Amino acid sequence: MKNLKALGANLLFSFTVMTFGQSGLSGRYCVENRTHGTFGQCYFFGADGKFDYFSGGDLGLDTTGKGEYSIEDGNLILDHNRSIPQIAGYHKAHYWKNSGDSVMLTIRATYWEGYGLPNVDVAINDGALAKDTDQKGEVTFTLPKSSTNYDVELSYLGFETYLLTLRGDHNYSVEVNMVRGSFRVPILHQVDTLRILEMGRDRLKLQGQDGRVVVWEKSD
Repeated sequence: MKNLKALGANLLFSFTVMTFGQSGLSGRYCVENRTHGTFGQCYFFGADGKFDYFSGGDLGLDTTGKGEYSIEDGNLILDHNRSIPQIAGYHKAHYWKNSGDSVMLTIRATYWEGYGLPNVDVAINDGALAKDTDQKGEVTFTLPKSSTNYDVELSYLGFETYLLTLRGDHNYSVEVNMVRGSFRVPILHQVDTLRILEMGRDRLKLQGQDGRVVVWEKSD
């Protein structure tokens, strides 16, 4: 009798997995961790075999991912193959020398295809001298010529702080492309295999390759 019950359970589970495998998962499944504030992980599954992944908490999103999923031999396969790499801030510098006893530093702060970013705080040497960019995203400093470097910091609410070091005996014209502040590190070129322990319309119980068991609840 026990064997028949076990066989029946296995058949039911296999049928459920097969049904999901044919039609595809659909909707949002999340797992929450309230040990340190509110932190959650969510997968948005589409019936077309694609998924979006987000994890984060009270301070915003932490990690993202996009990929394709499949159900094979009782495993949920998550292939993060559609994620877009994060763009880092960067700068382009033109520089020159002359015989004067001062140097000129012009900074232009930009974002998204070169649009000027106004009101960016530009600080020299930990705030010893600071100005804001104008409506075109530009600011100019006249500094004493020095044998040591100048450290420049650009900061603006909602954007990642950008740091650069410039020679103290050179004149510079620098364009800094800033990016919106984000700790969203995308997952890319990673395949996760999760063993399906339970599978229902509103609940998934999965076991990772490290042996850890997690439960994903479906939410609207």
